[in-house]
Amino acid sequence: MGRITIVMKIGFAWAIISFLIGCASIQERTNPKDKAAAYSTEIARLETIILKKPESSKKWQAYYQLAQLYISYENPRRNYKKALENLKLYFPHHPTYGDDHDLRNWLLVLKEIQKQSPQIEYQNKKIKKLTAKLKKSKQANRALKKANKTLAMKIDMLKTLDRRVEEKRKNYSSE
Repeated sequence: MGRITIVMKIGFAWAIISFLIGCASIQERTNPKDKAAAYSTEIARLETIILKKPESSKKWQAYYQLAQLYISYENPRRNYKKALENLKLYFPHHPTYGDDHDLRNWLLVLKEIQKQSPQIEYQNKKIKKLTAKLKKSKQANRALKKANKTLAMKIDMLKTLDRRVEEKRKNYSSE
């Protein structure tokens, strides 16, 4: 009975330690600036491959990898326009040029995003203008509230003064 308890305690302790070690390795935190730098470095490396290896399969693979990097959800500086350009350059050199439905789907999606980009930019500019206008309105509102408070205090002071003057007038007229 005593041996089983000891073995169970050791097993339980081992399980907890293994769990904690696993959790510690999973919780790797990366700084967004580090991610952006890593993506920029990899993009620069692939662009050098493209410049140095004309008409080689590595060049076409680099175009594909660049497209993947530009549309990656982890890339803080996604660029769908560049992804589309690189995918268009890669597509004719793809081994299954006419049969790759996924690649064609990506091209179609990126083209659609490209079509919507001017409208999105226009809406973003509009949002910025409205945000600036809202900020100015809030500042004006704060100034008006402050002025209203000041006026309310002055009105109260005038009412008090008016009561005093009225009391003095009654006192003088009753004498």
